[in-house]
Amino acid sequence: MHTIETLNTLALKHYENFPVGSFLLPKKYRNALHLIYSFARVGDDIADELEISPKEKIDLLSEWMTNLIVASDNKSENKYFINLAKIITEFKIPINYFQDLIDAFIMDANHSQPKTNDDLLYYCTKSANPVGRIYLTLIGKQSEINYKLSDYFCTALQLTNFIQDLSIDRKRNRFYIPLSEENGILYNHSEAINTFEVEKIKIINNQVELTNQMFKQSKYLIHNLYYPFNLELALIWNGGMRVLEKIKQIEYKTHLYRPKLYWHDKVLIFFRAIKSIIWKH
Repeated sequence: MHTIETLNTLALKHYENFPVGSFLLPKKYRNALHLIYSFARVGDDIADELEISPKEKIDLLSEWMTNLIVASDNKSENKYFINLAKIITEFKIPINYFQDLIDAFIMDANHSQPKTNDDLLYYCTKSANPVGRIYLTLIGKQSEINYKLSDYFCTALQLTNFIQDLSIDRKRNRFYIPLSEENGILYNHSEAINTFEVEKIKIINNQVELTNQMFKQSKYLIHNLYYPFNLELALIWNGGMRVLEKIKQIEYKTHLYRPKLYWHDKVLIFFRAIKSIIWKH
């Protein structure tokens, strides 16, 4: 039986294990991001990890969001949500960004393969883009141009995850490459995994090109931020681009295995991040 109390414990666990390179950030931003990250991770766990029915998942996700709304109205006694609500109030973060994340988790709980790239990009407006907009709000860099660049960036990161995790998601019956793009080839379990290799590689290559263009469209956001936020963004941006390069190196065969980043890749990412900050082109 999963209750808000058990989910609250899980949120605190995620809070303590926050993985992003937050050592770069001042403490007040770090604490805020930890709380926001734990909210999102619990939602993701509900949608993907709990062995309960889709309806039960949706009910839990709705309750998770309701608790945040109640706390935002100063009517909660739940310490976790009280602290998160304080962050939302202090930084003036629109609460609809959190509702968008919950909407994405509800879509995950009722997962179905997107029919077109437009469907996939719509999913990203719920699952990925709100994270970037929350980040911009935290650091006081909200603007229409920054929102646009951030949306490109966050969508590119989400698509990169889908492409690199193709072999893993396929086994979990998670199908994120749109039907209009893969025509039943990538996810056809009745076919041997090594059939239609040329077609599969072409499909994945097309998705990599789409993602690469989005990364390039987002790059100037690095120069619109200030230290240390520009450095953190540059590291993540170059990390995403390096993953796409690694996918190309394995000949786009992410339907067979996941690309790996080694220590020398991370060194390369760091130096490229510094270069990204110095040079605007």
